[in-house]
This record gives sequence, C-alpha cells and structure tokens, in this order.
Amino acid sequence: MKKYSSQLIGIVVVSVLTVAMYSCSTRKNTFGHRAYHGITTRYNIYFNGNESFKEAQAEIADKIRDDYTNILPVYPVVARQTALESSPKLDRAIEKASKAIYKHSMLIRGVEYCKPMDDTYLLMGKAYYLRQDYADALNIFSYITTTHKNGNVWADAFTWKAETYLKMNNITEAEASLEEGRYPVSIHKKDSYRQHWEATMAQLLITQKEYDNATVYLQEVLKHKRIKKDFKTRVRFILAQIQQKLDQPAEAAKQYAMVLKKNPPYEMEFNATVNLALCSPEKSKDKLTARNQLKKMLKDERNETYKDQIFYALAQLDLRDEDTAAAVKNLEASVFWSIDNPYQKTVSALQLAEIYFAKNQYVESQKHYDTVFKNLPPTFPDYDNLKKRLGILKDLVEQLGIISHEDSLQKIASLPEEERLKYIDDLIAAYQQAEEERLADEEDKAAMMTSTKSSRSSSSSSSNSSSKWIFDNPTQVKLGEQAFRKRWGVRTLSDYWAVSNLSSSITSSSESSMVAASSTETTPDFDDDSMASDSAKTDKSNRNTDPTTRDFYLQDAPFTDEQMQASNRAIAGALYTSGTIYKEDLLDAKKAIAQWETLLQRFEEDKLYPATCFQLYRTYKEMNNEIKSDYYKDIILNKFPNTDYATLIKNPNYFVEVAQSAKEAETFYDSVYNTYKKENYPLVVQLSQEALAKYQSPELRPKLAFLHAISKGKIEGLDTMKVLLTAVTMNYPTTEIDTAAQAILEALKRSDFAKKDETNADTSKQLALPTFLYQPDNFHFIILIVNIKDTKVDQLKNKIYGFNKEYFRLQQFDVANIYLDETSQLLTISKFENKSNAMDYYHLLKSDNKYYKDFNQTLSSKVFAISDTNYPIFYKNKNLRHDYELFFNENYLKP
Repeated sequence: MKKYSSQLIGIVVVSVLTVAMYSCSTRKNTFGHRAYHGITTRYNIYFNGNESFKEAQAEIADKIRDDYTNILPVYPVVARQTALESSPKLDRAIEKASKAIYKHSMLIRGVEYCKPMDDTYLLMGKAYYLRQDYADALNIFSYITTTHKNGNVWADAFTWKAETYLKMNNITEAEASLEEGRYPVSIHKKDSYRQHWEATMAQLLITQKEYDNATVYLQEVLKHKRIKKDFKTRVRFILAQIQQKLDQPAEAAKQYAMVLKKNPPYEMEFNATVNLALCSPEKSKDKLTARNQLKKMLKDERNETYKDQIFYALAQLDLRDEDTAAAVKNLEASVFWSIDNPYQKTVSALQLAEIYFAKNQYVESQKHYDTVFKNLPPTFPDYDNLKKRLGILKDLVEQLGIISHEDSLQKIASLPEEERLKYIDDLIAAYQQAEEERLADEEDKAAMMTSTKSSRSSSSSSSNSSSKWIFDNPTQVKLGEQAFRKRWGVRTLSDYWAVSNLSSSITSSSESSMVAASSTETTPDFDDDSMASDSAKTDKSNRNTDPTTRDFYLQDAPFTDEQMQASNRAIAGALYTSGTIYKEDLLDAKKAIAQWETLLQRFEEDKLYPATCFQLYRTYKEMNNEIKSDYYKDIILNKFPNTDYATLIKNPNYFVEVAQSAKEAETFYDSVYNTYKKENYPLVVQLSQEALAKYQSPELRPKLAFLHAISKGKIEGLDTMKVLLTAVTMNYPTTEIDTAAQAILEALKRSDFAKKDETNADTSKQLALPTFLYQPDNFHFIILIVNIKDTKVDQLKNKIYGFNKEYFRLQQFDVANIYLDETSQLLTISKFENKSNAMDYYHLLKSDNKYYKDFNQTLSSKVFAISDTNYPIFYKNKNLRHDYELFFNENYLKP
C-alpha cells in the first residue's frame, strides 16, 4: 500500500511540474497558459505590489495638509518632496508591476490574454502618478487607452490620463481625455469609474473657474451610493465652498451643516463651523449670533491653533459691516496668531496690505506685502502683479528711508555739541529700554507658545482652572502688540531691533544706489558713487556696531561741508525718485508733487532742479492746472534753455521724431564708438559733434557727449576734460553717463586719473574670469564638499549608496570622490536629467534623518546641485567656490 502511495505522489508531482513548465510560455493562448499567468499575476506579484502601493497611499494621505483659505482640490496632493519620501514603497509597486508584465504578459498579435495585466499596468501608472513622475504616469495611461481596449480598466485609464494632465497644467489635453472617456465610462458596469470621472471633471471645471458647472458634477458625485464616507464629506465641503464663493449663502450653509453631521476630521469641522458663521444672513440678529459664535470659539482650547482663522472670519464680518478699522485689528490678530499655518498668514497679510494700499498708506502696505511674499507660492493667483507691487513699494520705502535717515544725521550734526550729546544719550536710553522690553516680550511669547502647546496635551486639566496670566487672553495680547507697534512700528526680530531702521540705513548708505522709476519721456536713474567714496562714510570694517555708544550715532553725521553736500545729494535724489514712484507706479500725483516741490524748496542748486521742474510741468499739465504748469514751463525755458527738457516743451513731437531716427542714430553711434576704441580721438570729436547736432535720441545723446568730452580731453588736456565732463553731468543728470562722468571727475580731483585708467584695465581682465551660468535644462550633478577631518568619506559613500537604494531604486547613480585640497574632498553623485530632478534629490537628501543626518550636522560640509557646465568651473577655480554658494542660493533655493 505504501508503495502505491509513493508512486501516486510521484506521478502527481511530475504532472504538476510538467504543467507548470509548459504553462510558463507567454506566446501560447490556451486555457492552461491563461489560467497560470493570470493566477500567478493577480494573487502573487500584483497582490504584493498593490499592497505596497496602498501602504504608500496611506502614508501620503496622512501627510496631506489642506489649505482651507482656498477651494479644496477634489483629489489633494502633497509637496513633491513629501511624495518622494514614500518612494521606497512606490518603487516596489512599480518593480512588482514590471516583473508581472515581463514574466506574465500574453500580448499576442496586439491582444492581451492575461486578464490581470491591464490592472497591473494601471497599478504602475498610479504609482508613478503618486510619486509625481507625471510624464511616466502619462505614458502608462496612454498605453492602456491605446492597447488594452478590451481590458477591465480601459475606461478608467482615460480619467487617470486626464487627472495627470491636470497636474501638469495641460488643461486642453485633460479636457480632451475626459471627453474621450465620457462614453466608455457611462456604459461600464463599475459605478466607481463614473464617480472618478465626474469628480475629475469637477476638478477640471474648478481649475477653469467654471464654478457653476463644477457644482453640477459635484452634486452628481454625491448621488452615488457606494462612495467612501470621507471622500463624500470632502466633496460636500468643496460644494459648499463654491456655493459660498458664488454668493449663495443659504445653499452653502445647508452643505456645511451636513458636513458637520458627518463627524469630519477636526480641521474640516472647524472650518465648516467658521464658514457656516460667515454664511449667516444679513439680518443684524443673525450676524450678531455668528459673531458671538466665533468669539466663543476663541475660548475653546481645541482652537488654539486655529485662532488665526477665527480672527480672519471676524474680519470678514467687519468688512461686511464696512467697519474697516475693526477689520484691520482682527486681520492683524490673524497674522499674529498664524504660527503653523502659512496659508492663513499669507491671506490675512495680503488683505491687510490691500486695505492699506487702497488707503494710500504705502509704508504699512509694504510691510504686509513683505509678510505675504515670505510664503507666497508662484502659483498664487495674480502672483506677478503682487510681486511687481511689492517691488514698487520696497523701492518707495527705501527712498523714504534715505530721506528720514539723512535728515536725522543732519539734525545730529547741526546741534551744538552739548545738545548733540544729550540727544544721543536720550537715543541710547530709549534703545536700552526698548531692548529690555523686547527681551521680556520674546520671553512672554515663548512662554505663551509653550502654554499653548501644553494646553493641547492637557486640555482637561487646564479647563478646570482659569488662568489670570495676560497671555491667556488673546484680546490683551493684541492690545499689547498694538501698543508696541504704535511706539516701535512693525519690527523684525533681530539684535538691536529698536534702532534697526537707523542702523540698517547707516550701514547701507555708503553702498546704496538710488534708482528712479522710468517715465515716458525720461529714464533717469541714480548712482551715488561719489557718496560711496566720500570720507563721511566710514569703512565697513571700522564701523561701530554698538548702539549703546555715542560713536555709533556720530560716525556718519555730516560735519564737514563736503559731507553735508553728499547728504543733501542723497536727500534730493530720494525726493526725486520717490516722487517718480508715486507718479508713475502708484498713480498718486498729489504725493508726487509734494516730494518734487520739497526738493525745489530745499535744494535750488541741485542738478536735479531742471528735471524736477519738468516733472512738475508735465504732472500739472495732465491735471489741467495751467497756472502751475506754465509756472514750471517758464522756469525751464528761462533758466535751462539748452536742456532736453526745454526741447521737449518747445517740440511736443520730439519723441516721435526721435523714434523715427533711432535706428539711424544707433548705427552712427556704433561707428563713433568703434572710432573711439581705435583711439582716433580727433575723428571722434568731429563725428560726435555732428551726431549731437543731428540726432535727438535721449538714450544716445549722453553717450555721444561723454565720448566727445573724453576724446577732446585726450587731445587738449585734463582741464578741458574737467570742463566738458562737468557739462555732461549738468546736461544729463541722473543717467548712467552722469555716474561715469562723476567717477572720472572724482578721480581727476584726486589727481589720480592715470592710475584709475590702469585699475579699470585690470578690472576688465578680472571680469574675463569664467562665471557661473544658470542652465536649468542641462544635465546636473549633486556635489558634497566634505571636510575630511570631520567626515569619513568611505562611510559617507556607503550611506549615499544606502540612500539611493532605498529612495531611488529604479535609477542608477554613480558616486565618485576626488580631492579639492589637502582638507576637502568633492563627492559627486551623477547624473540627473535637469535641475528639477537634481533638486528633488537634493531636498530629499537634506531632509533625510537616516543616512544623511550626521553629515547634515557637520557645519563645515556643503551640498549643492550643479550643472555640467558649472561643474568644471567650480572644480578648477578655487576662488569662485564661495561665489557658487551665493549663485546656488539665488538660482536654486529661492522660490
């Protein structure tokens, strides 16, 4: 009996092995082959890959942080770096799918006979999608739609394809893919495919801001019976947000109320509650109820981290009541309480900035725009215009700061010595008091934050006792902050903050250049090089940086006539520039006139006098104020008849004529300049005189006059050059040529012109050194500069290999090291297709706490992404390596 059993077992084993061996072929379309490959794929390789995918999906879902200040996306996404943190699991899913396709795909004459294969391709596409490798995901989804038309997932692949196009901001292709999938989805037996299609169509319409149509599809999604509870709640919340945006408060309120009934996550519950309050009807009783409800929410300890949003909601109620003052207070409170929510801080600060801007309070507006741009992504609506406005306001505030700073220094210089020292001692005492208050304020803030965090973890114990500490009361906190701002303004936390405006202006005044905004007629711009070389400005290395000493305030005071003249030039330039910004950029003619007329009253001898008169003439003419316009016209024609400003007044078509002859003038100028380079100075003098008589181009005339002055000076001597260059500075103030002429005059004044010439030649040679180029589409490397005293390079290389294996298992990188000098090695990881791929690696490496943690803590070591063009420049030029760090920060790390 045992003998027969052993024989039977042997026959069964041999039979199974024979069937398995013959079933391995993927080119035979038989039941056995289809069954073997289908079962092996679905219940082995695909199953394992899908499990890994679901783990990654859950990981990423836990990291989603929604921005409730905007309409939520139907399908939320995380930052790419966050997605890449789950790449080990996603890569495993892709590997399993690839293995299943390689070993078990039965694609015979264009038809796939292994049924789970289209699911396997979809799994691979979704893994790439979740990894945010959208180009690879798109290739997979497109392959499914063209090759697997009889497959189970064919209809859904069109929706995934559209969703991928949406993430790539290709709206046209997304729309086309959804239309292609409309019919296949509608006839498919799976209800989840229709749900997915409708949700993606809603997202497309939200992206296109077709909100009315989007609500139709969102409501269709909500009709499905088999829909995940959390997803249904999310869709309902989005529908409410859109209805609120469409000014349908009653409908939105119904949806928010239904969201609250579904026990959503607390953050969504909180936002639904706040928005429900904002949807209250216009009746005063209902608004009062909503306001009281929001104030009640401020006292709830669970809302410690959401106070910024509550204050923002209160501000919106204030704006509905047209109470701007109250709205400003609540928005300031919102900004103050935005600790871990950059979205809300940005929105609140932006609304504050726009309120102040509308009230022409530009300095306050600039401060809040500055806060906005600390967190504002480039994808924010109207980003470019907001950035432009911030730039304008920064320029304005800089010019106003120069005026205030130089006036303060002049006041110090003008006081008798005894009064001066008393005045400075008062400044020192005020600084010391303010510094004590600042330190106390920071300690209180730290304690407040600690209290806030502890209250989250021990809410039950803290609720039993009412604290009398002032920082437990948000109203008192805001009153304290507002009192601080009244006295000190909005200050950035830094050492010596109480005198930060004065000290920053002092340290930068020797280097700053004042650039005027361009106008339609003139393009003046300033560069106060003469101030930079003036003895009034203390060398940086010798500056006193201690605000508790008298020298700190005295070091830049203009005590000599020459120093006072330099200070006056700075004030005049800032008055002119700020006036131009008011007029041309902010369209505030009244403030522009005030700046320009102040300049004329204070500085009658300044070279900007004629330019300022012309700006006033032009501005009053636009305002139809003929009396004032004629007044300034007469000044220009009588006192400055030989300037371009007089020509413009006499000939209104001046610039039309200039434009017509611009090309001819440019060609002629090129010939004059080439003659100058050949050192044929007599011919330069002749040609430049002809050109000045013939052409009226405001861009070329200063250059021609400059060449004429230099060439004639070369022929007749330095005295002639001084006279002619002085005329250039008078005729063409506030131009680049004015700057160049001033620099030469300063050099001549020091009898150092020849030496200056040689220095310029040496500088030109230095400029011929190689420079770093920004080429984001080139191949890139990641480089690590390693101090071999702090780091063992072999250990670091092993850790990099481990990091690559875990996070980039589907890619192959070379890791090489070479000595830079006796203490440093350059470790190179290569190569990446472009800057974007290299920076993905860079950010993931920098945030890694497993492989890279020890290296991150080594201060002497650095890591950069670098293009293939810049790599040899970095390696060969030791003196340029520090410059690359600045280049990298500017071009790779700035948003």
